[in-house]
Amino acid sequence: MAFVTLTGLDVVYNAVHRAVWDAFCANRRADRVPISFKVLPGDHEYPKCRTKRTSYEWYIPKGILKTGWMNKHLNLVPALVVVFYELDWDEPQWKEKQLECATRVEIVRLENAFYEHAQTYYYTEIRRVKSHKEFLNKTTHQLLFVRHQFKIAFFSELKQDTQNALKNYRTAYNLVHELRAHETNMLEIKTMAGFINYKICRLCFQHNTPLDAIAQFRKHIDLCKKKIGSAELAFEHAAWMSKQFQAFGDLFDEAIKLGLTAIQTQNPGFYYQQAAYYAQERKQLASFDLSDPEKEKMGILSLQLKEKNVLHSELIITLLSNAVAQFKKYKCPRMKSHLTSTLKEDQKSRIEKNLIKVLMNESPDPEPDCDTAAVKTSQKLWADRVSLAGSNIFTIEVQDFIPFVQCKAKFLAPSFHVDVPVQFDVYLRADCPHPIRFSKLCVSFNNQDYNQYCVVEEAYQKSDILEQSSQGTMCLVPGKTRKFSFKFVAKTEDVGKKIEITSVDLVLGSESGRCVILNWRGGGGDASSSQEALQAARSFKRRPKLPDNEVHWDTLTIQASTMIISRVPNISVQLRHEPPALTNEMYCLIVTVQSHEETVAKDVKLTAGLKPGQDANLTQKTQVTLHGTDACDDSFPALLPDIPVGDLQPGEKDETVTIDTVFPFDVAVKFVSTKLEHLDRVFADIPFLLMTDILSASPWPLTIVTSQLQLSASMTPVDQLESYVENDLPSFGRVRESLPVRYHLQNKTNLVQDVEVSVEPSDAFMFSGLKQIRLRILPGTQQEMLYNFYPLMAGYQQLPSLHVNLMRFPNFTNQLLRRFIPTHIFIKYDKKSSIQLVYYQHTCCWPFSCTPAAAKPDPVYIDSMSAKV
Repeated sequence: MAFVTLTGLDVVYNAVHRAVWDAFCANRRADRVPISFKVLPGDHEYPKCRTKRTSYEWYIPKGILKTGWMNKHLNLVPALVVVFYELDWDEPQWKEKQLECATRVEIVRLENAFYEHAQTYYYTEIRRVKSHKEFLNKTTHQLLFVRHQFKIAFFSELKQDTQNALKNYRTAYNLVHELRAHETNMLEIKTMAGFINYKICRLCFQHNTPLDAIAQFRKHIDLCKKKIGSAELAFEHAAWMSKQFQAFGDLFDEAIKLGLTAIQTQNPGFYYQQAAYYAQERKQLASFDLSDPEKEKMGILSLQLKEKNVLHSELIITLLSNAVAQFKKYKCPRMKSHLTSTLKEDQKSRIEKNLIKVLMNESPDPEPDCDTAAVKTSQKLWADRVSLAGSNIFTIEVQDFIPFVQCKAKFLAPSFHVDVPVQFDVYLRADCPHPIRFSKLCVSFNNQDYNQYCVVEEAYQKSDILEQSSQGTMCLVPGKTRKFSFKFVAKTEDVGKKIEITSVDLVLGSESGRCVILNWRGGGGDASSSQEALQAARSFKRRPKLPDNEVHWDTLTIQASTMIISRVPNISVQLRHEPPALTNEMYCLIVTVQSHEETVAKDVKLTAGLKPGQDANLTQKTQVTLHGTDACDDSFPALLPDIPVGDLQPGEKDETVTIDTVFPFDVAVKFVSTKLEHLDRVFADIPFLLMTDILSASPWPLTIVTSQLQLSASMTPVDQLESYVENDLPSFGRVRESLPVRYHLQNKTNLVQDVEVSVEPSDAFMFSGLKQIRLRILPGTQQEMLYNFYPLMAGYQQLPSLHVNLMRFPNFTNQLLRRFIPTHIFIKYDKKSSIQLVYYQHTCCWPFSCTPAAAKPDPVYIDSMSAKV
């Protein structure tokens, strides 16, 4: 609103002046012009106008905006000064002046006149600020761009030009985030950005555009939530974030009161909730240790000390209460219940402090909003109760409910030898809001002689009971697990007996004040421990990695008892052998028994053999003998008991050795044709080869004395070959010499076969004979076909292919025939014959070109020829 001062009025002692003042300020309606009035004395000294700069060259600003600039223009520098003066009632021309004044009152509305003058002033100020922007440059005057843009927006808002004010505020906000940010100016940038964001959101709500306000606030949070600044002052950032959400929630709530409609999913409660969460984070960040002497800056120490004195719980409770009220208003029962439980967590902090005061024989602090008279009465009653003498020791059984301190005891092993110290751990974890210090921890057993070895005590001052210190062993920090280790040597008479933990006691306070003993039966735990352990065992959730000295509480199991067993004899048993053992072969083990006892034992016996409980077939087929030269058979046992050793220290010792047993040979058999091709099946009367591969699995060389191929006594025919082809073919041929070939077609079935035979030519041969014929072959007979092949080329050449089709068996393929008859033959070169290639000048019979030395029609003889592809 425009700021206007009224001077010359005595509102205290002059009733008329008071009436004038009330007419301007009291009960102002909404339709009146927005003006802020203030009464100042006539001799009031207004701030003097400083000399304005004509150039910004070489000028470096110290900040974005002076801290008192807005207060100066809101409360110190008026847009208009109205001077009132007393009229002289003895004036000779009073009647004329009275008529003149009445005429002016009728014509001029004073407020409107004031408002117009104020608007003129602010318009002049806006033009003056804009004129300064001409001298600025982006390199050195980034801060001044933000400053001048903010001043223009601020003056526009005072001028009630809210549209231009919003536009200039948005420009100023963008310019703020273009500034180079570092640790020294991070707080200044966030403070300026937060104030401009507040102005933008407020104007958006005034213009009835709440979605723009929400979008602007979300953008503001996204841009600023990562700008934490110094890690040591992170609590300042958390406090700033909490204030942003709280301020926007207040704006949202104010807009709703002025008529804005909100919904369940978008109401001020969510912003109060986030403000409370950041206040909780601020509380956690404020729990730092100020005893570090190596801090660099005393300013940081002072800020941290100031932050430590802030009542964080009251801030959190206020914000959460506002959020609960909003969710209750918009009928969000689940959110209300969730925040109510969170509110109880912060209220527990105050309850814990009062509980500690009661334990120290002091009067607790009153709860908020208590009646003053009731507080005084209660404090007097507490003082009388504290002065009474009597038993101040209380024992609380915490096994059947979930206490603020959890306990689990665990023996490190299910059994211990009598000569080995018994070790067990006690784990404690505090779930209260503040660190808490105990004075004593003691563990009780079914044998009370061991109780004296399992006690931890620590003395401390009363004022330190809620103080966290790394020096104290009995201080429990919320959320962290502390381990206490104990050990003692069991007595000889307890061999074969169980040692059980009967109770764990944790003492809070001291006998001089009030003393509370938390008692757990057995190894600790509470009503939910067994369920938590079961859920942790079944959970597939990846747990965060903890330091080496910490453990996950849910994974700890309680083991409240252990067995004491006799000691292990001081005897060494060594077995020497060379694995693996071969099936059906003798395997030698050399056993060496040596006593390390101080005295001699007599009548020591050794038992050697297979370990009981293994496969019954293994026990029946394995024999053990003490004499390695004897060959074992079925008459030898699998276990040799009571082998006399000699005099050793009494006692027993089991030594188990695992022996890998392998077959000495790995035999692989495969079927191949006479051309060494793999066969999936064989046919009657068709020769084949049986190839045997023997692979030794022994690490030592083996000698095969004899080997034997055993065939099955009976075989069942699976398939029958319909036809079989044999051929009579020389092992080689010569170029240009006839090569006679005979094919013999045999009918292997009991049916008359109609056979269609054809021969496919080859480029390397000419042949004479029937190229295609159809004939009939009687059962069990054969048909002979004669062909003469005439080789044309030397080398390993492909023979003309013989194709046989059986009319009765359409599935019969030539692939089977190719296993019986050869497809290629080697043709030798005949020295008596020669190949003459004749080349003429204009005729080329080959797919490559040659260039003769001289063009002539005479023949050219080529002795050798080669081609590359």
